Amino acid sequence: MNSKIAKVLSLLLALLVALTMCNIAVSADSKASADYSLSLALQGEIMVTFRVSNLRDGSGNPESNPSRFKVEYTYNGVTKTKTLTNASENVLVVAKCAAKDLDKTVNVTVYYDDAVIHYVNRSAMECCVDYVDDPYVSEKLRNLCDSMLTFAGASQARFNKYPTIYGWSIPDTTITGVTVASVHQEDYVAENIRASLVLESKTKLKIYFDSYDSDVVVKVNDKKATVIPTEFGGYYIAIPNISITDLDKTYTVDFYEYGETEPGTTLTYSPLSYLERMQNDDIERDICKAMYNYYVAAEAYIAD
Repeated sequence: MNSKIAKVLSLLLALLVALTMCNIAVSADSKASADYSLSLALQGEIMVTFRVSNLRDGSGNPESNPSRFKVEYTYNGVTKTKTLTNASENVLVVAKCAAKDLDKTVNVTVYYDDAVIHYVNRSAMECCVDYVDDPYVSEKLRNLCDSMLTFAGASQARFNKYPTIYGWSIPDTTITGVTVASVHQEDYVAENIRASLVLESKTKLKIYFDSYDSDVVVKVNDKKATVIPTEFGGYYIAIPNISITDLDKTYTVDFYEYGETEPGTTLTYSPLSYLERMQNDDIERDICKAMYNYYVAAEAYIAD
């Protein structure tokens, strides 16, 4: 009996040692850590960034192998994974947001080997609200965030069937003094020229036109653009990646008959030209004025 008891005790002791060693390993890994911050960029492109710095291993020492850290982030139904490469600092763009999607959540998970050591889920809108409500941030930053929230609300009202951002109101703004759109014709290579704005994390300016030349060549500020036929006839070119602070940038769009060296039609235009023209339109009025106010606030913010 004593030998049986001794064997059982020995087995329990071995099991306890094994569990203790297992707990030590898990506990050591769980101590792996870093400094984390989630922030919002508004003055150029609307995006959420996640900063991971001062990586520390399971013993709390500076991590010599940063690849043991992995960040997984999901936004708008798309999941991406990034293995970290720098033990001092890593900055990841975890979401690029159209204004109408400002309230969509980005989910970020940090792994050390296979263990979850940090998790955060937050929307760009929540970050914006934090800045607006923070008495310690500058007035210009609060104004920038407040104008962004208004722009987001107007965007949802314009494009979403079921808006989820409420409480915004459009200031009584009149858009004046911007570059006046102009068209100079020599050979009427392009006619019926019109424009639209595509509101993504940055803005895309589309120029639509008709032309008798199916091989028409278009240059934007002396750089050749891709001419795309539309579904309903005619063509368009796109000027992408326009940041909010560049809405006042003027573009010279030259239309050439194929083989010619001199343009037959020249358009001078800027995104602000579009906002000014559409500010009294029944459908586009609110979003145009909200975008203009966002532009003014962004310009004021970066001026410091």
